[in-house]
Amino acid sequence: GRMNTQNDWTYHQVKLELEPILGWKIFANVNYRINDYFHHLDNQKLYGYTRAGDPILLDGSTSVLEETYRTNYFSPNIYTEYSKTVRNHNFKVMAGFQSEETKTRNVSASRQGILVSSLPVLSATSGTDLNGVTVAPVVSGQYADWATAGYFGRLNYDYRGRYLLEMNVRYDGTSRFRSDKQWKLFPSVSAGWNVAREGFWKIISHVVNTLKFRGSYGELGNQNTTNWYPTYPTMP
Repeated sequence: GRMNTQNDWTYHQVKLELEPILGWKIFANVNYRINDYFHHLDNQKLYGYTRAGDPILLDGSTSVLEETYRTNYFSPNIYTEYSKTVRNHNFKVMAGFQSEETKTRNVSASRQGILVSSLPVLSATSGTDLNGVTVAPVVSGQYADWATAGYFGRLNYDYRGRYLLEMNVRYDGTSRFRSDKQWKLFPSVSAGWNVAREGFWKIISHVVNTLKFRGSYGELGNQNTTNWYPTYPTMP
């Protein structure tokens, strides 16, 4: 037989950047993705051959399988940041929002008994096995979707590029968990010391021109589970 697969991806992206006043920037982008998939498999009669070249039917069962799905993904992202320097103190504040939405649907069908070997399509099958017994086609299909949303913020501070401090916070939610578990706050913090910016480092800067120490602590959540909706029972 023969197997053919076609997988098409289409990406769209729009970006916008504004700077209303010096030091204040606004960013926005929208991502949209479409994935179309089609799969065809036909199993034809299988022959072997004698030494004389005569064909021998080894397996007379035939079937056609066709399946297709489409996935649509949409993700807007908007955030703003503001930078300010007061003498040797540098500040930067950022805040934003991001969301994702994925919708997918698929259909699959298979049927036995190809009537014409050169036309291996579902509508040209008999639906019977080798013995002429009717075999029910196998049909399946489903819709599924998930969505996330998140608010985030960040504060950066450094003094002369020597002492660094960064604080982050995210408030994320997902549709894949139940309502009392969908949202959670995720903070993080980091601090650093750029030793190479200290005055005492100049005497060896020609040997080692960069040396930084940095430590951080925080947590992030995710929705990576084997089932899109693991807390809900499903009927096979």
